[in-house]
Amino acid sequence: MGFGLTWPAGWRLDFLIPNSTWKLDYPLFRIDYIWYSNHWVSKSAEVLSTTGSDHLPLVAELVLSK
Repeated sequence: MGFGLTWPAGWRLDFLIPNSTWKLDYPLFRIDYIWYSNHWVSKSAEVLSTTGSDHLPLVAELVLSK
């Protein structure tokens, strides 16, 4: 449920505005995915909190289909 936005995960805006202390605290794009074959069914998926990377981590629970 939701947009699943994962990037960027907290950017300082000094590359756009010199000497800025502003920080973008929310992601703008969905660029990370978990791909799986039709042998699997997704039971749940979510975007986790930041880990220090510029991408937010994804986690999914997959079940092998019958």
